[in-house]
Amino acid sequence: MLRLRSALRDYFPAAPAAKIDFVDVASAAGVEIACDEVDKRLRERFSGISLVFLDPTPTCRR
Repeated sequence: MLRLRSALRDYFPAAPAAKIDFVDVASAAGVEIACDEVDKRLRERFSGISLVFLDPTPTCRR
């Protein structure tokens, strides 16, 4: 995970956001499945989460 942020505002539920660097060999389907699993686990553990924003973002490799 490259960056994780969360927003809590007054009476609104939490909305965590994360930039994630997946391995280069991950397929589009694999990334979708992984994101769905992260969303599911976060909602199971933290009942106040309404939305989960995940951004598959590659790092600069040199």
